[in-house]
Amino acid sequence: MARFILDVANLMPHQIKQLQDEIFDKTLVRNCIATMHCIDETNTNQFYSEFENGKTNELSAEQIENHKQVCNQ
Repeated sequence: MARFILDVANLMPHQIKQLQDEIFDKTLVRNCIATMHCIDETNTNQFYSEFENGKTNELSAEQIENHKQVCNQ
């Protein structure tokens, strides 16, 4: 079982779905039991860092909450 979170920049929902389908169809993931969902459709947290040093790309509290909501459905 593999779980993937997707953080994209400014894509429409149908484009996100197309990207997910392509990842599943053209990689080894297609042979696995896997889930993938998008946690952020914007550039808002693209280079978020708790330490504001710009050197990390951490998940923001909002992205983590989005992930929890998907998992609890």
